[in-house]
Amino acid sequence: MSNLNPFKILSNLENQKSEAKKLSITDAVVAAISYILISWFTLGIGFSVIRSFSNSILQLLLSIFAVGVTFFAVTAVFYAYYITNLGKDKIKIRLVKKFTLINALLLVLIVLGYLMFFDSLLMPIDKILPGFISVTESIQLINKNSIFFIGYLCIIGPLLTEFVFRGIIIGGLSKKYSSLKTILVSSLLFGISTFNPAGFICAFLLGILLGYLYIKTHSLYLCIIGDILYSATTSILLQYYPQFLLLISSNTLIIVLLTIIGLLIIYFGMKKLSSNIENQYKTNIDLNRR
Repeated sequence: MSNLNPFKILSNLENQKSEAKKLSITDAVVAAISYILISWFTLGIGFSVIRSFSNSILQLLLSIFAVGVTFFAVTAVFYAYYITNLGKDKIKIRLVKKFTLINALLLVLIVLGYLMFFDSLLMPIDKILPGFISVTESIQLINKNSIFFIGYLCIIGPLLTEFVFRGIIIGGLSKKYSSLKTILVSSLLFGISTFNPAGFICAFLLGILLGYLYIKTHSLYLCIIGDILYSATTSILLQYYPQFLLLISSNTLIIVLLTIIGLLIIYFGMKKLSSNIENQYKTNIDLNRR
């Protein structure tokens, strides 16, 4: 049963004690569909039951239970079908510490740069697409339930999407296809999984950013934290500060400046982050030779 510990499964992928099995594009599509069906089924049943109770405390407890069941179900199924545990002879003796304080700070800068780029240049486009109102209404509804907002939207949701779309799908596709094709396919599936034109643009571009981050760092933890930072910040802005988004997207000069600054921050942040991890790998190789 300990093998089905969701946090252990994530940890083993991060520390390269296990790896995703090689996937074809068809396999990746099946994996994405499986994730959608499992999460929709468990959450759908859970919240249909929750709505039948009027007691707020009971609703809170059932919400936590539904989120927990979804987390366990997704990780257990994907562990069984898409993950291979490495033998002791293949596990690296010295682990590369990818999730460090400096790397976390660089990640914050990268997400900030992406927010500047997306919110100034693409949010105005996103707003006119079908489905944008439903996205904002869903966020407002979720935010009314603080446990669900914090527990699923800002923690469990990013954990699962990064585990599936980066850890499993990118990890599996990268064994058969080029990095570019791998990132594009996983990002496309990530965007389609929203079933929303407005949500597609956001998820697709975020998928490209996080996919590139995973290819360069092989760190599931960094992708998870990046997703959490983006999801939480965007939800808060849409819920409480929509006038700020309106302001930065209403002036052409501001749009140009923020777009350029955002892209530069992403570029230099990603370059420094990749360099840090590459240097750590080189240090470990030198230590292992001694």
